[in-house]
Amino acid sequence: MIEKQNKSRILKFLFPYYPYKLTSSISLITTLAVLIALKVILGLFQIYIGPTFRISVQWIPIMIIGWYYGPVVGLFAGAAGDLISWLLSGGVWFWMYGIIEPLIGVMAAMIAYWYNCRNNCAKSLYVDMIVQQVAYLIFLGVGLSLIGMWINVDFLSELFASWGGEVTGLIIYWLSIAFIIAFFIVIEVIGFLQYRKSKGTNDHSNKYRLFIYISILSIFSSLIFSWAYGPLASIEYSEQVLGMPSSSFIKNGYGALLLPRILKEFIKTPVQIGILYSITLVLDHNWNTIIRNEGLKWKK
Repeated sequence: MIEKQNKSRILKFLFPYYPYKLTSSISLITTLAVLIALKVILGLFQIYIGPTFRISVQWIPIMIIGWYYGPVVGLFAGAAGDLISWLLSGGVWFWMYGIIEPLIGVMAAMIAYWYNCRNNCAKSLYVDMIVQQVAYLIFLGVGLSLIGMWINVDFLSELFASWGGEVTGLIIYWLSIAFIIAFFIVIEVIGFLQYRKSKGTNDHSNKYRLFIYISILSIFSSLIFSWAYGPLASIEYSEQVLGMPSSSFIKNGYGALLLPRILKEFIKTPVQIGILYSITLVLDHNWNTIIRNEGLKWKK
């Protein structure tokens, strides 16, 4: 009996729609195809910040897939979406960029599993709000640590001087710190406003719990894949594919790439949280209907 329960939990984590089968449900397959197509379409509409950095919300469909379909489908859907986008846009495929979206799908699935466990067994929001604040503080602490570890003030001053600019490395250093702190404050304010907004509703706890874990997913995707991993991937791409950077830039260029990414996520992440929360709020109310419509159960 215990072994059967453990097996059911594992399957429920890997495939949240269990005991319904993806391959036997037209609704599940259609929804999945629409989300992958939406990811590809959103990737075509981007706002450019300078010559290299772009703001896009194309991660949202992958997060939704991971959230509702689990880590297995999230992993393969992220890989498929990235491959289709690359085939349409051309250029050179680079593995360090190619693994980002599959990993985002897996991350979304893991956070969604914890959210569903909390939603099914807990009425109080206190534990979730503590998790929220701990996650936000980790976000702030790791973000500031990245600046302290990777921004070389002297190198940045020399780099901008070589470009004919008057910006010093010290200015970049303090701007990076200021924007990360501002980012943290904005996320806290958005969380407080959402708490006040949902407080008067009948399902206040469920709505705010959903917001908590959607916001954690969004800020940690920014922290891990844009701030921590993104500059490293960019430097490796420049070195291995373009053959451009000097040895000094390979060693110290992380800091030069970090501030633009902080600015990009400062603009994008609040918007992403709002869109993702709104979509999942609607889907949460309709998901059982979607998975049961024409769904056939797994054979036991």
